[in-house]
Amino acid sequence: MKKAILGRMNFRLKTGLVTHRFVVITMTLVALTLMAETTTAAPVAETGLSRTVDGMTVYSGLVPSDIVSVYPPAHPESGMHGGKRAKRHSYHLLAALNEEKTGKRIDDAQFKASVTPFGLGSAEKKMEPMNIGNTVSNGNYFSLPVTGLYSITIYIKRSDSSSDASEARFEYKH
Repeated sequence: MKKAILGRMNFRLKTGLVTHRFVVITMTLVALTLMAETTTAAPVAETGLSRTVDGMTVYSGLVPSDIVSVYPPAHPESGMHGGKRAKRHSYHLLAALNEEKTGKRIDDAQFKASVTPFGLGSAEKKMEPMNIGNTVSNGNYFSLPVTGLYSITIYIKRSDSSSDASEARFEYKH
């Protein structure tokens, strides 16, 4: 299923058939994935896209930035994260945060992320808040120029916490 979706997405990107509707649907699906099982009080099982750290469940997602680049200049989404993104090999990293025990969304945290290809230097950026479907997620653009394994670390600092930032680590095969 994942291969079919990615194949269709790549076809649309290569042939210029990306429409505003396609972008909205894709971003909504990513946002729904990030919110998966967040309405229940039961703990969420850790998967490749989620990690539980310090009583918080972190959901992540990575989307080719070409999907969000089709917005017209006047559209609010076209200026997302200052409108700055790498031209080639650019991906949009998304993160959402919930309380582990209650599943309640945490909207008051500060996020940073580090993306590191295996054996190379890392890029660290602040992840900025975005409103998607009446919820707050955080994101920014990162360049993934080489094929291979990437280490993604998301740093979370709660506004009501005096402790150091929590870290959620993910591996991504590009």
